[in-house]
Amino acid sequence: MLRLRKQDQQLLGKRVGIDNYPIPSNSRNQNVRGVLPNRHRALCALGILAMVFAMGTISPAAAQGNLTAKVTVHSATLTWTASTTKGVKYTIYRGKKIVGNTKGLTYTDSPLAAATTYSYSVTASCVACPAGITGTSLHSNSITVTTPPNGPPPPPPGFAIGARVDTLAAANVRGTAPASGLGTLLGTEPIGALGTVTSGAQVVNSGGWTWIQVKFDTCAASIPNCTGYVGSDNLAVTVAMRNNP
Repeated sequence: MLRLRKQDQQLLGKRVGIDNYPIPSNSRNQNVRGVLPNRHRALCALGILAMVFAMGTISPAAAQGNLTAKVTVHSATLTWTASTTKGVKYTIYRGKKIVGNTKGLTYTDSPLAAATTYSYSVTASCVACPAGITGTSLHSNSITVTTPPNGPPPPPPGFAIGARVDTLAAANVRGTAPASGLGTLLGTEPIGALGTVTSGAQVVNSGGWTWIQVKFDTCAASIPNCTGYVGSDNLAVTVAMRNNP
C-alpha cells in the first residue's frame, strides 16, 4: 500500500494549478509560476491514474436475491430478478461450473439426473453497461434443488389418453415398452393407420424416443386386440384432432 508523507497528502488534497502552487524559493526564474518539483508531479499523476482506475472497475450490481427454480426429473428452470445495472448478461452456475449465459431472466438447465441434488447461482456481467461500470458482479443468492425420481414421463403434446393418432410411416408395434432395446415385435402398421392412445407415455427409451400405447382401428392378426406400443416419432395427432383440440 502506498503511504504519502503529510505534506504530500496536503498537496494532493489541493487543486493543483499553475497559479496556486508556490514558487520554490530557490527558483532561478521568479517570473515563471507553477513550476512543480518532479516528486510532486509524479505524485499528482499517480493520484489521477488511481482515481481513473478506480472509476473504471466498478462492478455491475448482482442479480437480486430472488433466484428460484422449478424442477422436473431431468431439468431445472431458474428465474431471478434483474440486476439494477443496465446492459448486462447473466451467467448461470451449477455449483462452480458455468452451464449457460442469457440476457433474459430465466434459464433451463438440462439434462439432469433424476433424484439428484444441484446448487445454482447467477452473476451479472457487462455487455453494454453505463460508463464507469465494467466486469462481473458478485454471485446472487445460491439455491439447492433436488430432481424427483424417475417415473413415467408425461406424454408428448397432443398424445393424451383418448387422442386420435395416425402413423407417419410404416410403424413397428411392440408388445412391451422397454427402457432399452426394442422389446417384442408384434407386427407393423402401414403409413396412415388410425388408432386411439390408450395410455400416456411409458418410458423414454435409451435410443431417444418415447413409447405410446395405441389401439389401432384395424391391424394384422399378430397384434392382439390391435393394441401395442409405438415410438412417438412414428405418430401424429390426426388432422381432425389438430383442428378440434
